[in-house]
Amino acid sequence: MATEELVLPHVLPRERVPLASQVRGTVVLASLRGLRSRGHGERYMAMLDPKYHPVVESLTAGIWLPMDFALAHYDTCEALALDRQTIEDIGAESGRFINQTVLTVMAKLSTESGVTPWFVLGYANKLAARTWVGSSLALWKRGPKEARLEWIQQPVARVPYFRLAFGAFTEAICRMFAKTVYVREIPGRVRPTEAAYRISWV
Repeated sequence: MATEELVLPHVLPRERVPLASQVRGTVVLASLRGLRSRGHGERYMAMLDPKYHPVVESLTAGIWLPMDFALAHYDTCEALALDRQTIEDIGAESGRFINQTVLTVMAKLSTESGVTPWFVLGYANKLAARTWVGSSLALWKRGPKEARLEWIQQPVARVPYFRLAFGAFTEAICRMFAKTVYVREIPGRVRPTEAAYRISWV
């Protein structure tokens, strides 16, 4: 078993980390953008609980949405039964869309000073705080180019669609700082409010 070194601790001791309670409209807009561009928008609305239709119809990037809507959104995405590649493509696009401004600055730093994925992964909690209220990420170093990322107190982690999309989201961000990146969910680490990933790059 690889020796791990804690690189980014959770924002609080595990037992004190609050459950994510709100999501930024940007996250859902990015997700819907991916679905609609692939022709799944109408089917999504048909499967979404009608009580949330007004929320979708009035959605803007800057608002905060309650967790019940986030769960309804990702449960509906799961019910669409999209293939793995489509989900990963939507997740990757969402990663670039949501963090475009921040990542452009980081990518410039990478070009100028040879920044690696460790740099952006070290900002995981700051990036997450821009789009989620509550929850926490932690990062461990398993080797020079291998990491373990853990997200706790995240209720939507129970949805397979979300976990797969977030893995692709993370991979897309890291690819701005490395030629080849692999992100895989760690078997046996899935819990209703937790997700864990192994990340490696060359």
